[in-house]
Amino acid sequence: MVTVVTASDLVNVGQLNFIASQEDEAKLWCEELFSLATNLLSHNLNRDHSLLKAYIKLTLQPNAEGKIPVKNIGRLFSLDRKRIENALEICKLPYGRGDSIRLEDFTLDVYRNFLDSLCPRPELSNIFKLQGDESGRLSVDQMTEFINNKQRDPRLNEILYPPLRPAQTHTLMERYQHDQDHLKQGIYSPLCSK
Repeated sequence: MVTVVTASDLVNVGQLNFIASQEDEAKLWCEELFSLATNLLSHNLNRDHSLLKAYIKLTLQPNAEGKIPVKNIGRLFSLDRKRIENALEICKLPYGRGDSIRLEDFTLDVYRNFLDSLCPRPELSNIFKLQGDESGRLSVDQMTEFINNKQRDPRLNEILYPPLRPAQTHTLMERYQHDQDHLKQGIYSPLCSK
C-alpha cells in the first residue's frame, strides 16, 4: 500500500491510499511519486515565471527582419484574436495580423502593460478601492491589515504562524509593485506594472 499525503496548507491535510497488486508495482509508484515531489518547481512554474518565460520566448524568436510577428503573440496566448489586438492597440503597438513589433518597442514594461490590458483583474481594483484611499492605493499598514484580516487563514496557530508585520508586507510587495516611487513611499496600487 502507498499513502500520499497532500495539503494546500498545514491545516487542510488529505490522504490518498493506493493498493498495488504486487510489491514491484508499489515500488515503481513510490519512485515516480518521489521524483514528482522532489522536482516540483520544474513541473509547476508560478504565474510570473511562466509569463516571463513567454516573454523571453517571444523576444528570442524574431522573424527575418528582427521583429516579433503579431501572429506569434496570438499563437502563444491562444485567446480571442480581437482581445489580443485590443491589448496591443492599448499599448500603442502594431496589432494587425500581418504586422510585426520591433524588439526595442516590446520591452518588459510594455509586455507587462500588454498583459494587464489582455487580462484585466477588476477584483484587485475593487479590493484596492474598498480597502485603500480615494485613489485606490494602500499604505503598508493598510496592506498588512488586509492580508492579516482578510487573507490569512484564522485556523492557523498564531504562535507558529504569526500575522505579518509591516516590514514583511513591504518585502512581499517588492516582488509585485514595479513602480519604484510608490514602493519607496510604501504605497501599493493595483496597477503594479504601470
